Amino acid sequence: QVTGWAAGADLPFKIGPLGFVVEYLYTQNLLIEGPYTQPIPRVSRQGVWAEAALMLWRPYLELAARYEWQDVPNLPREKFQAVTAGFNVYAYKRSVRAQLVYAHRFYLDAAAADGADVALVVLTLAR
Repeated sequence: QVTGWAAGADLPFKIGPLGFVVEYLYTQNLLIEGPYTQPIPRVSRQGVWAEAALMLWRPYLELAARYEWQDVPNLPREKFQAVTAGFNVYAYKRSVRAQLVYAHRFYLDAAAADGADVALVVLTLAR
């Protein structure tokens, strides 16, 4: 039994040390991710994100920035715009990546703005 569906499209572009991608997503009647109490809401939503990355010191250091917009009717915490910026540091043939990132969400409903600022350090190991 099909309970929901999703569709998306993206457009990547790369020239030299600059990369850019834009993506649009739409979902209809799907479970929302995140810490929600039971029952987990089924929602319809749409969103757009655009990301740019500039390799500053190939192949070790990259500057990245991202813009997001998401709209979920009737869930103020899921209606926002966000900006994220940071650095990616690569090592050992790109098998190790460290990220230093700052993100801020702009909520349409001021009551939902708790936790709008996030700073992260992420270490990713790949084979």
